[in-house]
Amino acid sequence: MASIKSKTIPTKNYSMLLLRDIYYINKNLDVGMGDLLIDSESGRIERIGKDLPAAGCEKIEGKGMLAMSAFFNMHTHSPMTLFRNLAENMRLHEWLSKVIWPLEKKTSETDIYYSSMVAFIEMIKSGTGCFNDMYFHMEAIARASKQIGIRACLGYGMIDLNDEGKRDREMRECERVLKKYSNGKHSELITANVAPHSIYTCSKKLLTEAKKLAGSYGTTYNIHCSETRKEVFDCLGVNKCRPVEYLEKLKVLDEKTILAHSVWVAKQEVAIMGKRKCSVSHNPVSNMKLASGGEIPLPEMFDAGVNV
Repeated sequence: MASIKSKTIPTKNYSMLLLRDIYYINKNLDVGMGDLLIDSESGRIERIGKDLPAAGCEKIEGKGMLAMSAFFNMHTHSPMTLFRNLAENMRLHEWLSKVIWPLEKKTSETDIYYSSMVAFIEMIKSGTGCFNDMYFHMEAIARASKQIGIRACLGYGMIDLNDEGKRDREMRECERVLKKYSNGKHSELITANVAPHSIYTCSKKLLTEAKKLAGSYGTTYNIHCSETRKEVFDCLGVNKCRPVEYLEKLKVLDEKTILAHSVWVAKQEVAIMGKRKCSVSHNPVSNMKLASGGEIPLPEMFDAGVNV
C-alpha cells in the first residue's frame, strides 16, 4: 500500500462525482477498490461498485489514488500563518511575550482575513476539511473559511490576566461569537465553541464561567494544558497541584473538554483525563518548534481511555 497516493481533487459544476478504480477506506477501516459515486453537494458516497454509469457525472480516473474522509485539525491558530518563520529558537513563554503578543496587538482584521485564507488553502491542499480554531477577529476567520468552503469550529481565545474588567469583556465577546455562529446559525459549515487560553493567562473565575457558558450552548471547552515544564512548575508553586489536577478542582473537565498539547502530564493526571473522558490534541510540530520538551504518554493515555 506504500504506492497509494493521496490528494484533494477540485470538482467542477456537476451534481455527482464518479471516481473510477480508486482505493477507499470503508466504515470498518478496511481498504477496498472500485468505483465511488459521490454527491458533490453533500459529499456523501451514494454507490460503491464496478463500472458504475458515468452519465451526468464528473469522471476522474482514480488509479493509484486513495479516497477518504478529510482530516480534522483539532487545534489551530489559523491566522498565525502571518507569523511563520518569525522568532525561531525561542521557548514558548519568551516567544509569546516578546514576539507574538506584541505583533498581535498590531494585527488588523484584514490581516487576519488574508492570513486565514492562506491557512485554509494549505489545509485543503493537505486533505484537512475541518479545523478547531482559537483566535480573535472571528468574523474575518469565518468569512475566509466560508469563502474557501472549509468547515470551521471557531473559538474566541479568552485572556484576562486576572483583570476583572477584561474578564467581563472577554466573556461578552465569547458569548457574542457563540450566539452568531453556534449550531450552524450563520452557515452550515461553521460552528463555535469556548476557548479560554490557558491556566496562566486566565483567572479561576474566567475558567469556571467559561465552562458554564460552554455548557449552556452545548459546545466544547478548549484550553492549552501542560504544554511546558514551566507551566507545570508555576502551577505547582501557585496552586500546589499540577495543571490537570487544577482544572479538575475547578470542575471543568468532562467529555466536551479538549486539552491542547498535554505533554508534561503525570500518571495521576492521565488517570483524571481518562476518568473525565477528556480529549487531547497532540501537537508535536509545535512542541518541537518551541522546544517544549517532554513526550506525550500516548500508551498510558490510550490505556486510560483518553481520546487523543
